[in-house]
Amino acid sequence: MRMIGKWLTKLGTWGPVLLVASMCAGAIMPGLAQQTVTFLPLAAFLLVLGSFLTAGLSPHDQCRPDRTVLAALLFAALAPPIAVTATLAVITVVPDLELAALIAALAPPTGSLAAMAAMLALRPRFALVLMLSLTLIAPVSMPLLMSALGLGGDGLGESMTWRLAIIIGAAAFIAAAPVRNRLTDAGLLPDTQAGVGVAILGLVLVGVTTGGAVMGLAQIPGQLPPMLLLAVGFNIVLTLLGILAFAHAGFATGLTVGLAASNRNVTLAWAAGASALPATAQGYLAVCVAQILVLPLLLKGLLAVAAALPLRRENQA
Repeated sequence: MRMIGKWLTKLGTWGPVLLVASMCAGAIMPGLAQQTVTFLPLAAFLLVLGSFLTAGLSPHDQCRPDRTVLAALLFAALAPPIAVTATLAVITVVPDLELAALIAALAPPTGSLAAMAAMLALRPRFALVLMLSLTLIAPVSMPLLMSALGLGGDGLGESMTWRLAIIIGAAAFIAAAPVRNRLTDAGLLPDTQAGVGVAILGLVLVGVTTGGAVMGLAQIPGQLPPMLLLAVGFNIVLTLLGILAFAHAGFATGLTVGLAASNRNVTLAWAAGASALPATAQGYLAVCVAQILVLPLLLKGLLAVAAALPLRRENQA
């Protein structure tokens, strides 16, 4: 058990590199990517479980509920579907792509949100509160918002409700203090990075699936560019909206909220609705996942370059 715990810690440390490597593996081996599609529910479970474990293993959270937290929760929950709905009222896309864009917007923030905030020296504890709160209520909030947006046809909303409840409920049970403490005492969860490592196990499965899906889209003329433009465009716009809406609370808070609104746990939505989603919709969700998987390594590289700049200037002087 202790050996497994050490490996989980190493996985957590090497997470950003492993995510990109798994995507490359899926792109190179499409047969492997097709096989991992069936494991998406397991991947989503591991991702949510890892997020919950990371929160439980972290030091006590000093982010207390106040007006800013409540406003941030409302913004992170409602701004994405509102922004996507408003955009789709102006531009014309195929119905399946419209469905996927809305479902992606309804998902809770990505499980790696706190890690992103920590890497950028923002508010990781604040990010953790946003992610955990919106993930826990996802089995209720997502179907309700889907129904409000008219996306509950063909039994999609009902099937997603049950799958979300099972995935999130099982993860919450295992990450609860009594079970988590027994796992920690057994050496399976020696530190916070081990919790991250559990999430990485799920994300590697997602990365392989995503790499194959994106490569398949790239081989269809005119399929990938509009999806990529839409996904990246929403990401940038929602990040900027978060910064502007919470400018009064400071840049760190605003960017944290912006990242919560723009980077969603699309894997959870994909796993919960995969069997009922058309191929085009699943393709768009794969593109959304791809940009989120690449983001940690990209941020890590940018931060390394930024940290080296003062040293270079000193050497030049």
